[in-house]
Amino acid sequence: MTDQVAVVVDADVLRAAGSKEHPTSRLARQALEAIQERKHRLVLCRPLQQEYQRHASLFAARWRASMVARKQLQRWDHVEDSALRKLLVDALPEDALGQHKAVLKDAHLLEAAVATGQRIVSKDAKAKALFQKACPNLKKHGRLLWGDLTEQPEGTIEWIKQGCKDDPALHLCPKKASTRSAKKKLSSKSG
Repeated sequence: MTDQVAVVVDADVLRAAGSKEHPTSRLARQALEAIQERKHRLVLCRPLQQEYQRHASLFAARWRASMVARKQLQRWDHVEDSALRKLLVDALPEDALGQHKAVLKDAHLLEAAVATGQRIVSKDAKAKALFQKACPNLKKHGRLLWGDLTEQPEGTIEWIKQGCKDDPALHLCPKKASTRSAKKKLSSKSG
């Protein structure tokens, strides 16, 4: 396989990947197994490692150990990107301190993805929604791809199996139709 990529996996996926046959657990396990089978690399930085140690299920701990043994681990020396964090916070209402705290708690996901290949797999729809508020300001950070195991679990697993290729449906910041093309569509419907 030639398209092995680095993937940032949110700790919520490792927490969900238990041994139960509940759909959430099963889908999280399938995503982790697909990452391993496809020979993608797990991005690991200090904040993620700390989260993994606190939240990983037994299955996920074994999976991560197997990723290390197979040399499918990409260590990244976490560097806090203060400019990126400021963009994230500035996109939120000034008085939304809870949202500020939440976006800063998970900012390392974007920092790691920007530094290692633009790909994130997560179950955290709230973090995704908060990050998306900053999309107009995130253009210089590239096309961040967010595999969402909450809203699109089967599609995310298939995306992983297919090599985590650039897919507009998984862009954290989807492109909006230009004003001209939107006007063109409207005029063609009315005419």
